[in-house]
Amino acid sequence: MGDVYDVVVIGAGVEGSSAAYHGVKAGKRVLLLEQFPLPHSRGSSHGGTRIISFAKTAEHHQKLMDVCYPMWEELAKETNTEVLREIGVLNFCEKWTEGYPKAMLNSMKKSGAGLERLSIEERTRRFPNISYPTKPESYLYKKGGYIRANKALQCYQGEFVKHGGVLHDEEKMLEIVPGTMVTVKTNRSEYQTRSVILAPGPWASTLLKQLGLNIPLQVARCHHTFWKEKEPGMYADMPIYFDHSLTSFESSGWPSVEYPGMMKVSRWTPMPIESADDRDSSSSAHEIELSREHVREHFPGLDAENGPVISEACLITDTPDHDFVIDLHPDHRNIVIACGFSGHGFMMAPIVGRILTQLALGATPELDITAFRMNRFEK
Repeated sequence: MGDVYDVVVIGAGVEGSSAAYHGVKAGKRVLLLEQFPLPHSRGSSHGGTRIISFAKTAEHHQKLMDVCYPMWEELAKETNTEVLREIGVLNFCEKWTEGYPKAMLNSMKKSGAGLERLSIEERTRRFPNISYPTKPESYLYKKGGYIRANKALQCYQGEFVKHGGVLHDEEKMLEIVPGTMVTVKTNRSEYQTRSVILAPGPWASTLLKQLGLNIPLQVARCHHTFWKEKEPGMYADMPIYFDHSLTSFESSGWPSVEYPGMMKVSRWTPMPIESADDRDSSSSAHEIELSREHVREHFPGLDAENGPVISEACLITDTPDHDFVIDLHPDHRNIVIACGFSGHGFMMAPIVGRILTQLALGATPELDITAFRMNRFEK
């Protein structure tokens, strides 16, 4: 029998690591369990960069971001680490007057955080190595950029241990036995805890079924590809870019900072897979070719014919309404559920982690989580 904890967190991705951090900051005895050796690239939180943009189209997301954005700055100060780089987000769309683009544009304007309309002439002058001739009007949004993802994870996990948290990697959870004191069984030991936070990322569906929950989650694989600059530095100083369709966004890209001399491009055509363990079971050739066509069409300064130089797989976990699940187990109120964050969950991890801790400690969350409850799928 292992030690007794106030909170055991399952999953050391960014949501779980943030929750564990907030737990020890609240003075609680917390254990953070991760099935893989840290750091690892098997889930959804790895890599050098994740996009952040302050403006959100949904009101409940904007309320999270209002609190969350300064929390990233607080983490940076606490750890003396540059976690967030605010370099702006350049948004492309053929038509800004309807659908998702209209909502996005309105939210950027409403935020009052700095929005600049660029004609095709002005955009070409300032960003000559980006070509979108069919999308004549673009907007540069100032309050956005990227989170240094690996650095953020290191900060949360480092501060967690520094303040007395216990971190076990290479320790897989096998079973949770509910009760007034929850028993967590792993491949190494067995622990007693007053509450559990389940933040297992793309493994959520499998683990939640053990607890009688059948949340509709779809795991998919996408690829971040890195393309060599024809001349070093051609894309070093560009902002983040978003290419929007009428329903969502189609692709995104980062300046050549993660791997010097290579620009990161993500063509958002995720391939559904049966489970997280099937990540490497199918070919990625089609996904890579879609990225190549995108690079060839829009980024003349990248070598599309001899790339990508690097391709990194990433798993995403989505719900039918593309929103998070943050809730308590309906029958076991000391088990907290956190899943379905892929797409925009990383940027909101600071506030999500604090809310998860509040739930685990029996407190009322500081923000309304009605939109994230599981019962919305019963309608």
